Amino acid sequence: MKVSGEFEFRVLTGLHERARCVVSDTVVIGSDVACDVVLLDGGIAPRHAVIRVDTAGWSIALQDETSGTDIAPKVWRLNTPVRLGPLWVTVSAAGDAWPELSVAPESPAGTEASHRDVADLPCADGWKPHGATADHPAGEGRRRTALWLTSAALAVLVCGGVAVAAFSPSVNDAPRKAISQIPDLKSLADIEKLLGELNLADSIRVSPTGSGRYVLSGWVRDEAEQTRLATALAAISPTPDLVTKNQVEVERRVADGLNKMDLRFRLKRQGPGPLRLQAVVADAPTRQAILEFLRNRNDEVDAAPGDVLLASQVIEAFAAASARSGLPAIKADWTQGRVDLKPVNLNTPEQEQLVALVKLLNTRYLDAFVIDAPPKAESAAHTLPFRIASIVGGPQPWLVLGDGTRLLVGGTYADYRLKAIEDTRVVFDEPYPIVIPR
Repeated sequence: MKVSGEFEFRVLTGLHERARCVVSDTVVIGSDVACDVVLLDGGIAPRHAVIRVDTAGWSIALQDETSGTDIAPKVWRLNTPVRLGPLWVTVSAAGDAWPELSVAPESPAGTEASHRDVADLPCADGWKPHGATADHPAGEGRRRTALWLTSAALAVLVCGGVAVAAFSPSVNDAPRKAISQIPDLKSLADIEKLLGELNLADSIRVSPTGSGRYVLSGWVRDEAEQTRLATALAAISPTPDLVTKNQVEVERRVADGLNKMDLRFRLKRQGPGPLRLQAVVADAPTRQAILEFLRNRNDEVDAAPGDVLLASQVIEAFAAASARSGLPAIKADWTQGRVDLKPVNLNTPEQEQLVALVKLLNTRYLDAFVIDAPPKAESAAHTLPFRIASIVGGPQPWLVLGDGTRLLVGGTYADYRLKAIEDTRVVFDEPYPIVIPR
């Protein structure tokens, strides 16, 4: 049933006392940031309750954490205070005065008070309408105005038709000690500024905790970046908790787990969430082995559907693109984590066309394609504008060129970049792929 007019959800006690926001129809309340109204008081569950408003009044129902169904919903008159865990709340017409309550010792959460109209509760259950009895005369009510503080605000999230409200907490007798549990918004601004200065804003998530602090999760590149971040955060009070992951260490563990498989892969950071794995693999059993490997590490690494491709799929993609380009059929074989292309009798325009096509496809398929040079070493050498005099092996091999220049892997000579020195071949990848057998 749709509601006519404007209604407000109001917090009568707790950390967010005197906070209010416009509501209509259904409102989910809890400590989880996905809820429509977020409350940080201790004792509020992630998805604590659902409030529904209609022309007959309003109802509040606890949520079963397992099934998500309502527990003991009951309809209340507008502006009736009702207990919600450790708090008292109500729903009122926008123009109604706030209900006046007088404080007494807190009753245990979850007692019968949470299902009874406050006007019917005995004093021992915690609240009576202000000035209703001799035990609680009107003159002894709390003078809230003198006690209100201008401390932090909690943002209330919007979902459906629920409006945004800023919660301005005030000091209340019962939750006085809990006020310090609200994370300071100035600290949040300092943290966000610091993350921006360190270029970590996209890879670190900042979340409030129940202890009045913030916790930082996500990724740092390596131990040095972790140290820089921790050192900078030490200047912020209270110092945030740091539970970040080291990307280099995770990449090393993943590589150790995959290095015996016939594949090529890449790990890509995607915000503060798990690293994204993209791979081209030899066959279906290898793909299944990778998915099994990731299943136990989904908090660190995951793969979206289509991220792990078979070599046959990549070769088919090349064949289709080659045909569309008007090139003749080119033999393509999967060999030790790459696709070797073996063109035969291509003229100069076709060779240039093939080079451009491979460059394009390599941006999509993890640099998997390599154009093999002609089979004879002497003819292959003529594809370079310089001569390779010798090859020096070892942990860091290099080439000795005809003029005596030493060219290391990753280096460039005459615009030709040396990509790899392997046991059976030398590979250049710029300005276009060239493979020279050894």
